[in-house]
Amino acid sequence: MHFTIREIFKRLTMPSRLAILATVTVICGLSGPYDSLAVFGPVGNFLFWFVSVAFAMALAIAIDVQVDLHLTKLRWYIRVPLKSLTFSMVYGGYLRLIADPFYSAVNGQVTAYGVMFMHALLISFPILLAYHFLRGHAVEPGGDDLDAVPVFFRRLPPKLGRSLVRISSQDHYVEVVTERGRELVLMRFSDAVRELSGTGGCQVHRSHWVSRHAVVDVRRGKGKLRLVLKDGSEVPVSRTYRPEAEKLGLLSDL
Repeated sequence: MHFTIREIFKRLTMPSRLAILATVTVICGLSGPYDSLAVFGPVGNFLFWFVSVAFAMALAIAIDVQVDLHLTKLRWYIRVPLKSLTFSMVYGGYLRLIADPFYSAVNGQVTAYGVMFMHALLISFPILLAYHFLRGHAVEPGGDDLDAVPVFFRRLPPKLGRSLVRISSQDHYVEVVTERGRELVLMRFSDAVRELSGTGGCQVHRSHWVSRHAVVDVRRGKGKLRLVLKDGSEVPVSRTYRPEAEKLGLLSDL
């Protein structure tokens, strides 16, 4: 659970997400959709929409993290509707149990859970669908055609570029190190290795993959091998993956 909370905090505090939160809160706070302005009053309306939008964003992130982490083998056209349905069920419950009592106290009408669910579904599905394609097709400005970009690089922020040094397993994350910086990406290490197949590197340890062009030295001692990389780090080579490293030429004298 801690990594999900960390991912929620990480994504929610991104400037783009904070801008979305602020913009939607201001728009809804001023316009008062669903008669919320009459129900909560000017100040209460802003507070209500801030909490509601922040909760919706946090919930969507948590669902996105869990589905992509545990159901990664499912096709995207199954994962996206699943995320939307899960979000709508939970957020519909929030609207019905938290928000609707205030509305019903004013207008005397109780909104059915099914109505709340459908509203959340109609709004969340196109947003999640658009997010999927925008995230999956993010490439470095001026970069290659999308068809030529390995899937793995589409997960990275453009600022990191594509000059990989290494990737390492970090709990439920993969630490990605390039010549421009580093980033934690929420995915399975085995999936990252699979997506990097044929990109000029190989797995040298159960927790490490290195780029052939990033190796600057090989250190041998006491029957152990370690690769020295461009970023100054040293990565162990295990017996299991040594044949693959030798085949790629990583252990030749530099």
